[in-house]
Amino acid sequence: MEYLYTAPDRSYRDNKRLNLFMAGGCGGCPEWQKELGEKLAKLNKVNILNPMRKVWPSERPEIEDQILWEHEGLKESKVMLFWFPQETLCPITLFELGRWSYGQGKRIVVGAHPKYARRQDLEIQLQMLEEPITVLSSLEELYESVSTLLLRSTWCPK
Repeated sequence: MEYLYTAPDRSYRDNKRLNLFMAGGCGGCPEWQKELGEKLAKLNKVNILNPMRKVWPSERPEIEDQILWEHEGLKESKVMLFWFPQETLCPITLFELGRWSYGQGKRIVVGAHPKYARRQDLEIQLQMLEEPITVLSSLEELYESVSTLLLRSTWCPK
C-alpha cells in the first residue's frame, strides 16, 4: 500500500510527506500494526512507518539495522502513536515513549489495552507532562484519535 513503509524500507525519505511512526508491542502479541497501518494509510495524509518486518532479525547486523531504522523513523516523525498490548510489558516501547515525550515537538497518541500490566503507571506518568496525554483503551480509539489529529492538522496535506 502506498505510503505504508515497513522496516527496513527507507524509501519514505524519497517524498516530502510527514511521517507517522507506529510504536508498540512487536513480539509475543497480536500483529496490530498491519491492520491499523493500512487504515491510517488510507487517510492519505502521512507516511506510515511500521517497524514490523515479515521476518524478525535474529543476528547482530540485522538487529542493529532494525534498531537504527526505528531510531531514525522516530526521529524523523512528526506524529507517533504508541500501543501497549496486554501480552507484554513492551520495555523498549516504554523507553521510546519516555525519550520522545518531553519537549520534542512531536504529536504523541498513546493507547494501552485495559489489562496492560503497567497501564496505571502510564496514565499517571503521562498526566505529569507539560502537555498531558490521555491513555486510550483500544486500537479503534487510537485510530480515531490519530485520524482526527491528521484530518484537522494544518501541517498535513489536505
